This record gives sequence, structure tokens and C-alpha cells, in this order.
Amino acid sequence: MTSVLQPTGPYVALPDLVRTRLAAADLSMPAKVRSQSLLHGARRTHFRGRGMEFAEIRPYQAGDDVRTIDWRVTARAQKPFTKLYSEEREKPVFLLVDQRASMFFGSQRCFKSVYAAHVACHLGWAASLAGDRIGAMLAHTTGVTDLRPKGRQHAMLSFINQLHTCNNQLRQPFKGPDEASLTQLLSQCRRALKPGSTLVIISDFSDWEPACERLLALLCRHNDVMLLQVFDALEAKPPVNDKLALSNGTSSLPLNDAYAAQLAQRFADRSAQLLNSARGLGCRYHQLDTATPLTPWLRQQFGRTRRSNNTG
Repeated sequence: MTSVLQPTGPYVALPDLVRTRLAAADLSMPAKVRSQSLLHGARRTHFRGRGMEFAEIRPYQAGDDVRTIDWRVTARAQKPFTKLYSEEREKPVFLLVDQRASMFFGSQRCFKSVYAAHVACHLGWAASLAGDRIGAMLAHTTGVTDLRPKGRQHAMLSFINQLHTCNNQLRQPFKGPDEASLTQLLSQCRRALKPGSTLVIISDFSDWEPACERLLALLCRHNDVMLLQVFDALEAKPPVNDKLALSNGTSSLPLNDAYAAQLAQRFADRSAQLLNSARGLGCRYHQLDTATPLTPWLRQQFGRTRRSNNTG
């Protein structure tokens, strides 16, 4: 029977993150973005496949695609030579995991930062067990930790250790001077990603702005992108109580009807912007309440049985 592990508390525990591997055995990472590549012929495939890597150069043979002729070698040798490519056996999977101050909040089972960490580990293990290389960008209170894609289990264990460290550094839900913005993170992703990668962004997207959509559009051109918005129920529906107040560390406001409605509308607007952007760019988007039982949800969205039943 597959293990069910529900995230709890304000901080992650290293053994819990490692144990997500048990549930990940039943998961697989889909790629649903339409490909713009013409590497495999004149027709565009509906799904982005593995990338192509250079294998060798050999003399041109009858039946070879003329588009694969290496004209520089041909000019030097005075006879046609063809470049051969092979399909990459591993597809890089890149996880952008938000562990910034805004994620250090929770009113129910766990903090958003903890839930995001568990989601990332489940999906990372799923990709690793499928033989894909794992890379990550961890956004935290003192900057960004960049882990370039590496092979299989070793990469996952390194990622989990770094994620545990970043999570346990969180102390307060107030942005510090060294935090990177979401715009900066997406810009760094563009430089770090190899075309043909799968990018999974796990965040509350609290600082989403128009510049983010422009960068996301550039990322979607050559990569499969998935947005996972982690939120707490109080953000979607703040309680109304004049005796309660919200503070940013320097000032506070009473949580009256007007302010609660303003916060709820702000959350709804940001969620609508994310959904519209995802639809327009053709990338997957999911909202995840921290109270949602994680393992059943992951099985529903990424389970191997569900995927095989939907094939065709």
C-alpha cells in the first residue's frame, strides 16, 4: 500500500521529505504543452518530447534529410556530410520552490512553505524515478540557491537537504532586504533552463506582476511550464473580527469588514490573473489549499493509473 504523508507544522522534517519517495513511485510528470520543434519532421507534435543531442557526423547517404547536412564540414571535405542526433534519454525537470517570507504562514495543518516543500519533493522524486535529471531554484529569505540539473537519486538527496535548510531558516513572514522578487526569479530561470525542460513553479505568487507574465511567456516558448499556487484558507476568506489585526511588522490594521473584503478581493484578483496567464500561454495551473490532503490530490493529478486510463 502506498504511503500517505500529510504535511504538518511550521517547519519540514528531513526524514519526512525523504519519505515522500514512497508516494512518488505512483506518480509521473506529464508534458502537455504543444511543441514548436521541427526536429522530428515537418509536422509539429502536440506534445513536447525529449530534446535532441548531437551524436556524430558521417558522410551523407541517400535518404538522409538535407536539413541535417553540416555545410561547414561539407565545404572543407568537398563532399556532403550529415549531422546525426539522438534523442536525450533524460529530460531535465526544474523545480522553482518558494521559501520566501510570505510563505511562512499557516492557519490550519501546516505553513505554506512546508506544503510547497512536500509538493516539490513528491514531484522531484517522481521525475527522478523516471530517470530524469533534477535541477532546482530555491528562493529563500537570504537570496536564491541554484541547483543545476544532475542525475537521479544523488541530485534529489542534495535538493532535499538544501530545501530543508532554506525552510528551517524562516523566522517571520516579513520580506527581508536580500529576498529576490518573483520577477527576478523568473529572469534567473530563463538563464538557467535548457530548452526542452519541464519547469514547475511552486509559490503563493504573492508578488505577481505584469512583468512576470512577460517572462513566463518567454519560458513557455521552449519549455513545459506548470504553476502550482499554494495558499491558506484565510487568504481566500479572511475572518472578520474588529478585535483582530494584521501587521507587517511596523504597523497594523484592524480586520474589519472592509479590510477583510479588500484582502479577499486581492487574492481573487491574483488567482484570476494567474489562471488567465496560464490559459493564454498553454501551461498547467493548479491551486492548492494547505488543508488539502496532498497524496490523494497528487494521485488524482499525476497518478500513473489515471494517466494510463486517459491515454488515447
